[in-house]
Amino acid sequence: KRGYICSDPKRDPAMEVVEFTAQIIILNHPGQIKRGYSPMVDVHTAHVACTFEDLLLKVDRKTGKVKEKNPDYLTAGDAAVVKLVPTRPISAEKYADYPSLGRFAVRDMKMTVAVGVIRSVVKKNADGQIVKSKEKKEKKEKKERKSKGPVQLSKYMRKKSRDSSSSSSSDDDSDSSGGYVRNVLTGRKMKKSSSDVNSSEMEQREKYLAWLNAAY
Repeated sequence: KRGYICSDPKRDPAMEVVEFTAQIIILNHPGQIKRGYSPMVDVHTAHVACTFEDLLLKVDRKTGKVKEKNPDYLTAGDAAVVKLVPTRPISAEKYADYPSLGRFAVRDMKMTVAVGVIRSVVKKNADGQIVKSKEKKEKKEKKERKSKGPVQLSKYMRKKSRDSSSSSSSDDDSDSSGGYVRNVLTGRKMKKSSSDVNSSEMEQREKYLAWLNAAY
């Protein structure tokens, strides 16, 4: 059925999501997005209404630095970290663990309002117990990376940025020269057609998703 996924019950079973924290970019919205806003969210094949329970951070789109904590509202063009609560049972995962299950689009008024990636998930198992994502393990790995020293870390980051910039430029050239666009949700290339009137919108979404992936 729509929204169902397959999982390994022994290693990492699928669970119901209670709430999740996500980093989003507001693409199109005529007004202000405040706490309690409940649009439709498309994550993998699921189509479920989710409530914006809390607006945690407003961040800079280019640098990712925090601009404001607990903002009162969001408008078109803002990048933010928010907490979402599904109104019906849904299964989703962190983007870092399962990219195809961790990216989503927010739909309202017959248009894409925002796109985003899931940063952390709070789940509920079959017994009704709350299971949080492995944040402690991530913090420990982050400390280990910092312990390598500033010189080694800076060299690693410079090398990574050069590799990412070269790969992104080659991908852009191949996409533009070959006449392809990339599907926002699946990440696959799709051949352009004469009836595709929303190609500019898809390119815009692709640009924002690339920024989200780099910032995350």
